Amino acid sequence: MGNKWFAESAKDASAWGKQFFKMDGQTFYTVRVQVQNSVAGQMWRTPMLGAIGPARSVEGCDRSD
Repeated sequence: MGNKWFAESAKDASAWGKQFFKMDGQTFYTVRVQVQNSVAGQMWRTPMLGAIGPARSVEGCDRSD
């Protein structure tokens, strides 16, 4: 899947980080981004991803300019 997922809360982002990196014990970081409502409204959204919470997904793009 070439999409990038965004949690809708810092708490959920942390929960996903802990879930993905608990096996190897790697350090993970969360990054806060602000997305305009008009852009967020175009993103695919699920109310519950991985039994953690709501998330939005955006497909990567190739910028050749």
